[in-house]
Formats: sequence, C-alpha cells, structure tokens
Amino acid sequence: MNTTMTGSLISYVGSTLIGWACREKNENLPCLVEVLVNDTVVEIVVANYDLGASFTQLTDRQRRSGFMISLSSKLTETDCIEARFANTNQKLQGHFYSSQSSTDHDFLLGEVENRGGLKVWGWLYNPILPQQIQKVTFSYKGVDLACIEANIYREDLAALGVNLGNHGFEWTLPICFADGNIHEIEVFDALGNPLAGSSLQVFVPQKGYQFWVNQLDLPSSEKALFSKLAEQYQHYVGHSVNFSLYSEWFAQFGAPVAFPISEEKMYVIIFGEEDLDATLNSLYAQTHQIWEALICGRWSDLVYQNDERVRSVPTENWVEVLGHIFQQNSLVTKMIAGDMLAPQALATAIFAMNDAAVNIVYSDCDVPDEQYGRLPWFKPDWDIDLFLNTAAMEAMCVFRGRHLAHMIEDDYAAPFRWVANALVALGNMPTGIKHLPWVLYHCFVSYDVKNTLASSALWLTHYAKQAEIASTEFQAVHITWPLPKQLPRVSILIPTRDRIALLSRCIETLRNTDYPDIEWIIIDNDSREETTHAYFAQLEREGVKIIPYAGSFNFSAMNNHAVAFATGEVVALVNNDVELLHPQWLTVMISELMRPDVGIVGAKLLWENDMVQHAGVLLGLHSLAGHIGNDWHNNDLGYFGLNQHVRGVSAVTAACLICRREDYLYLNGLNATELMVNFNDVDFCLRMQETLHKRIIWTPHARLRHLESASRGREQRPAEQARTAREMRYMRVSWAGKIASDPYYNPNLNFDRYSHAGLSFPPRN
Repeated sequence: MNTTMTGSLISYVGSTLIGWACREKNENLPCLVEVLVNDTVVEIVVANYDLGASFTQLTDRQRRSGFMISLSSKLTETDCIEARFANTNQKLQGHFYSSQSSTDHDFLLGEVENRGGLKVWGWLYNPILPQQIQKVTFSYKGVDLACIEANIYREDLAALGVNLGNHGFEWTLPICFADGNIHEIEVFDALGNPLAGSSLQVFVPQKGYQFWVNQLDLPSSEKALFSKLAEQYQHYVGHSVNFSLYSEWFAQFGAPVAFPISEEKMYVIIFGEEDLDATLNSLYAQTHQIWEALICGRWSDLVYQNDERVRSVPTENWVEVLGHIFQQNSLVTKMIAGDMLAPQALATAIFAMNDAAVNIVYSDCDVPDEQYGRLPWFKPDWDIDLFLNTAAMEAMCVFRGRHLAHMIEDDYAAPFRWVANALVALGNMPTGIKHLPWVLYHCFVSYDVKNTLASSALWLTHYAKQAEIASTEFQAVHITWPLPKQLPRVSILIPTRDRIALLSRCIETLRNTDYPDIEWIIIDNDSREETTHAYFAQLEREGVKIIPYAGSFNFSAMNNHAVAFATGEVVALVNNDVELLHPQWLTVMISELMRPDVGIVGAKLLWENDMVQHAGVLLGLHSLAGHIGNDWHNNDLGYFGLNQHVRGVSAVTAACLICRREDYLYLNGLNATELMVNFNDVDFCLRMQETLHKRIIWTPHARLRHLESASRGREQRPAEQARTAREMRYMRVSWAGKIASDPYYNPNLNFDRYSHAGLSFPPRN
C-alpha cells in the first residue's frame, strides 16, 4: 500500500460528500481523488478546499486538504460510496451507503476570500437545508461591522452542485480601512464558527498601490521597478468598492485634475421649473467663472437679479437670442433646473474643447437611486448606439454653437433634442465626440425613456428613414433597422465531435428559425460513434453539408476550413451547445449587420436558469477578457439598461456571431496558429476594428441558450492548461493597449469578478 498519501471520508450530508486527502511529502501538491459508487468512478475532485473550523477533529493540514462534491447520480439505498487516490488502488478511509445521509450535523460549508482591496466575497451553505439562506457576520477587533445574507447566484457554485448556486455573498469594507495599515477582519457563520479563509489580512493604500509606492523612500531604480509592478498588480487584481460607498469614493477620487482656466465664455442654457437656485449656486461655485446663464421667461423668483451673467430671456425672444449665440459659434451647454454642476465642470469641458477637432464633449453624471442614495452613471466612450438607445449624452454635454444653428423653432424648447440636432449637423458618421470620465453633472431626477425615443427619432429621420423605433417592456429603446429587399444567404457553421444528443438538440431548435435562406454546415471533427454517422447521413439527405475536419480540436482551423465551402454572403459561427429561444434571432442580427460600418454582431446568450452568460466581451476583465453581465438575469435592466439595449462592444463570443463572408476571408478568418481554442473570437473582433474599421455590435433582441463548455468540458489536463497559458500570453503581447483600456468600459468601474458591479479603487484614469 502507498503510505505517502492519507485521507478519509468524514461526512455524507444530503447529496454532499465531504472528506480530506493529503500527501506526507510534497505538501503543496494537492491530491486528486476519485469518488466511487459500487466500485465505479462517478466523480473526480481535487482535495484543495479548506473545510473550515467546524471540523474540530481534523488537524490544520487535513482541514486545508479537504474536498466536497455533490453526487448528481441517482443512488439506491444499498449503493456504497467510497473514494480512492486517482490512478491508484489506495482507498481513503471510511465509506457510506446512500441511505446513510445524515440529518444531524452542526456545521455549514463555505469560505471567504479577499484578493486585495476592500471587497470580500465567498459563499455559505447548509447541505441539510439547501434552500435556507445563511447569514455571514464580519467583525473587527471584536466589534461586528455587518451581518449580510449569502443569497447571490454564482455560476461556479451551481457547477459544483451547491444547490442552485444561490449561496454567494459579497461585501465591501468601509472606505476608512483604505488607510495603508494592515487590518484583521474575522468572518463567522451563523453558528459562530469562522469561515474557511478567515481571518482576512486587509491592506489597502488610500490612493492605490502605485501612489503608495511613489511615496516610499527608495532609490530611483527600485522605485521605478516597484511602481511598474504595482501598476500591473493593480490592473490584474482590479480592486473595487461597492456602489454603496459612492459618496466616500467621490470625495476621494471624483474631481478631475485642475485644468488651466481659459478666457473662453460658456453659455449655460437652463430649462425647467425646479430648484433654479441650486443650479445657479453650482455655477457660482465653478472654478471657471466666465459664463452666462440664460433662463426662458423666469425672473421674479431669481435671487441673482443684479448679476449680468444671469439673463432672463422673454419667451417671445428665446429663439432669436439663442440663434444669435449659435451663429457666433460660442461654446454652449444646457442644464435642467434643479441639476447641479461639479465645481470643475466648465473648466474641464472648455479645456477639452480647446482641441479644434473636438465637436462635442459629454461627461459622466450621477442620479437619484433608491438603494444607494445616488448612483453614478459611468459611461463608455462615444458610440452612436449610446446616443440612440439611451440619454447618456444629455448630462452633461457641451456643443459648438454652429452645430445647433440649424435647429427648427420647436426644438429650442426641447432640451432632449439638442444632442440629436448637433449630431445631425455632424453627418451620418459623427466624429469629434469626446467623453470626459468624471462625474461633472448631478441630476435632480432620472431620465425619461420617452425623451430618448424622441431624440433618436430625430436623428433617424435624417439618416435611416425606414428604421422603426419603439419602447420595450424593459423601458429601453428598440430600433428595428431596415432590411435589404433581397435578404443575404446565411451559412451557419456548427463544429462538433460526436455528442449527438447535444448536436441534435441544437439543430432541431435552430431549424425553427424564421429566416428564409439558410445554408447548414456541420464541421465533423473525427466523430467515431455509429449513431453520429447515422445522424449525419440523415442530415445530408435533408440538405445539410457535412464537412470533415481531421486532427486535434482546433476551433479556429475548423471554422476557417468550413468557410471555404460556404455559399452564403453571411457566415454565422454557432456552437453545438446553443439552443434557439425565439425564431426571429437571426433576422434581428442580420438587421444590425446590414447597418453601415458594422462588421460583427453577437447575441445575448443565457444559461439554463436564464442568467446571462454573454452580453458582450469586456477587455481587461479577469486580467484579460471576460463576458459582461454574468450576474444579470435575462429580465434585469442591468447597469443603466445595458442588459436591454443594443450597444457597441470591443468583442463578442464566437459561440454565436455573424459577419460578412468577404470580411472573414479578408481577415484570414480566426487565428488557427496561436489561438486554436481560446480568445480567437476576441482577436478576430479586434482585427475587424483595427483593419477594416468596422464596429462590433451586441444585441439583446437575439436570445439563445448556451450550455457553455457542455460539448468539450472544462480544461483540466496539463497540456490543455499549458495551451491556454500560451494563448493568454499571445493576447497580452498582441493587444496590450486594448486590454488595458477598453473604450466601451469606463475607467471608474470595477475590473474584478462581475462587470459594472462597483467602483474601481482607485480609478484607472
């Protein structure tokens, strides 16, 4: 018997098997354990989980070498459950019969972690009462800081078999803990036991690691090295705080640098009947004091009647006075009475407009929020769909007067149509629009989607007259773009190797697509099962092309090979674990692809529980790239409606994307040399933008189910992990600048875990 490894099964609770396994030598190398039912291997698990303090009979080493796994197989009462060290005949001590599932226990399962920064997360679960929500207590020096519920969905927990995965938690420490000192935070379950991972040693410099390094008394060469390391660490770890700490975060990071004060006058046009004094007070607090405020028809309630910078314009003269300002090509911004500007707002905007190539600038803002008090709207850089689908450019926005000079008289009284008028003046492909990534405007009320509809409609009237626009059930805008009279043929490419149940489900559901001209192509990567070949023969009789591809799995090469056989003007890359949810998905995607300057369109993909699996790809997330929206439900609005409106993104997943065949061939398809499996879609999208200058669009109106990794499984073998590491290195070298700064993601938003879930600490700008 091999005595260099020891272990034991210690509990079988509900369907959860718990044990430990470790080596007597090579302590840092975890054991791989095979779970057996009646001497048949049913699961494999790594023994590297910290079981926590509840298991008092274990040593620290045994506790930190734990494992837990939910047995999904249906067991009878007489089934015997055992475990052994993988690839050996050595069994762990103990066994259970499936009828022995305990109902008498005094422990909970869970863990807590902190990877730097103020945010902590983890999970907590009672295997006997899996539906019960557990509470987690955070304590510092014997004083409880907070008690929260572990009720957040986590996909990794669901995959592990921890009920439905709804047992996660996240919490952000108060911002006062970011003081450059080490703080020990203890985390307890409801039984008073510390969670695995507790206590946490939290160290966060007040203004970030790079700033902290710069304050150290080190030789210049060492400081330069540490500063570079701190910059990389801060980028890869992506520290953040929760939106609940926005007011404290804003006080520390909200102000832009002090820009030089110019002699340029800013005209501030004020609309509405709300608290005008608050708006004017914010003007008086500006660092740039060369401004003039114009109010339509209000005078009796003005406090500043003796200030020549505040003008009340009679209603009958409103159009004439503003028209004169526009003809002078003066700088103009608009405000709604009751809204306020940040003190540096005018100075920052004027400094940006000193660049003659800049036509419009817009900033971030914050709005009232029931949960957080105020919620910052951190916007991406300019994207035409940002304007068409949201009111993101309404607050604040600064124009050159000449771009407003053509307005019709009715538009002078409709502030939400000013942006549309300025964009119309700039043409079909408006340029010179700059985003200022600071909260320079504080809204008194949130925006109205009806104003967004009216503003979008004005622009569409000039440049897409056949487009239809409507409000959706999610309080979002849905623009239906005109389709060509002759719809392009679409070649749908589906790679596969056996897995007939998965493939047949994919094919049969997708055949309900209502698009009239589809060519079906299956790429067969060395399928061996007789039932698969019989199914292929049936498909061929039904007109489906079966294209053989021999050799090891290479997603890029397989699709490149198949495109040569495609006859469609459009190619659709679709995984074999995708299922149709509504017949119009392809028509919706084609309508977006037919827009000018659009190169690739991606769909909304959902997991089986209707949580979002893909809402676009964010560069920089998880240190390289990750999917947007993994903590949103299909019906959630998402961060300021992002889950429900069409928008530009840096990339989309090849699990379901469409593009023109000629563009695919021009770019030589997916990179089959360096990116055989991972990131080939991200690389393809980035090359589409860099080489052909075409945009990548994600649409929520095309929805499909995606059983991610169902066809190939997770990559656990050393060779697979090594290949993934090579692919990651290739992406970081090739696209370092893009990964560091995704134009579709605000530098004030978090880079850890889920996107759009908190505030970057400190900001990345």
